Amino acid sequence: MPELKIIKSRIMGLGEIAETIKPKTKKDELEPIQQKAMDHSIKFSKLNKSQELKLIEELRALEVPRMTEEHI
Repeated sequence: MPELKIIKSRIMGLGEIAETIKPKTKKDELEPIQQKAMDHSIKFSKLNKSQELKLIEELRALEVPRMTEEHI
């Protein structure tokens, strides 16, 4: 297995993960780890990507001084 290098790191919600991993066509096959991540995100996510983004904006609008991006 080749060595992996992290290029960019950011926090993602489960709805966004499911949309990102989902194969674009039926011919696309997912790697086993991708399939497990997608199954988990679908099973446990309560919001879709647009609902997550709306909630994040509402939390940012509260302007709580001690709340950082990691908390959101």
